[in-house]
Amino acid sequence: MDLDLTTTHGATPWSRLEPVSAAGPVVWCDALDGWLVSSYDGVKKVLSDAGAFSTEGTPVAQSFAPEAMLVNDGPLHHAIRAVWARPTAMSAAAQMDGPMQQMFEALLRPAVATLRGGNSVDLVHLFEDFTSDVITMLMDIPRDRRGDFQRWNRMISDSALLALEKDDPGHAGQVAKREVYAFLGAEVIKRRDRLAAGEEPADLIALMVAAEGKGGITESIVLDNLVNLFLGALDTTVRWLGNATAMLVRHPDVRSQVLADRSLLPQVLEEVMRLETVIQLSQRIVCRDGVEIHGQPVKPGQNVYVLPGAANRDAAAFEDPHRFDIHRKRKLHMGFGFGIHQCLGMNIARQEALVAIGQMLDLLPDLEIVECRYGPTWSLWGPQALVVKIAA
Repeated sequence: MDLDLTTTHGATPWSRLEPVSAAGPVVWCDALDGWLVSSYDGVKKVLSDAGAFSTEGTPVAQSFAPEAMLVNDGPLHHAIRAVWARPTAMSAAAQMDGPMQQMFEALLRPAVATLRGGNSVDLVHLFEDFTSDVITMLMDIPRDRRGDFQRWNRMISDSALLALEKDDPGHAGQVAKREVYAFLGAEVIKRRDRLAAGEEPADLIALMVAAEGKGGITESIVLDNLVNLFLGALDTTVRWLGNATAMLVRHPDVRSQVLADRSLLPQVLEEVMRLETVIQLSQRIVCRDGVEIHGQPVKPGQNVYVLPGAANRDAAAFEDPHRFDIHRKRKLHMGFGFGIHQCLGMNIARQEALVAIGQMLDLLPDLEIVECRYGPTWSLWGPQALVVKIAA
């Protein structure tokens, strides 16, 4: 079985994944030198069993933050996650609603004026600015570096994802990586000085710096996890917002329903994440003997690639799985992962989505998509450009 990760010739995730799912829930892929797991139950099994399927040693994750909790499964993972558990909890995310509303409105109103003036707007830029502003608030870092944040994120994410296909990840990603580490390293020094002066840790950087020396958390672990948090907070949410906007433009009936009943918005956003899953591929390595997936034996050291987007379209788990149905019976999707590595920032991302899409429903008229352009790989799915204008 082969798997092309590129978006050439207008490929979408499902156009690439449908043959994989049809071939069986677990199939071998020569191109990736590993097993592809496409079923809902199979993906859930792999993600929930860190004792059998480890993130440790996976090359893409380790290419930019080798000591991040993303690539640690044991006690160290739990120690790191505990540092940020409270500020990323659902209750903490809900308390950010007011500041987020102000941030997004300040960005949206100029865009609305531009659209009403007969011009087009690339909403991806708007979403990038918003998520950058949120992370600057949470990490207490300079907002005027927003352009750098976005440039670093694009360079690193594209090069890391293309490395899955054995392509040269390119020097651009490495340059960006060094710049990110230098920037956050300087912020770590500032927090150490503040903590030494008796200041209580209040932002996400300070909380991690304050944890240094506890639970095995070293200086390098502090920096790797800040880099992982910083990059992870930007790109995935931007793509989700882009997918949600595009789906609402293409489904005016759903938009009308949400305008009439705003309580439907959370269901809309979750259905978008199910149908247009952002993280389409995630790697694990088999780490013990006697492991099977759907009866298929897998050996220690072998690669296993779970396909959350395929799992979210598994007919055994979701009725009429390819239909955009905001009223479908609720079932946990795999869009935010599962198990110990489930997305730490999902509550914040959900709050960002409620704010952004909610305000756009309030302030924007019917839109028409001028351009919806995706990146070079579908393994991280969402528009890199979403240019819109007011519908005629």
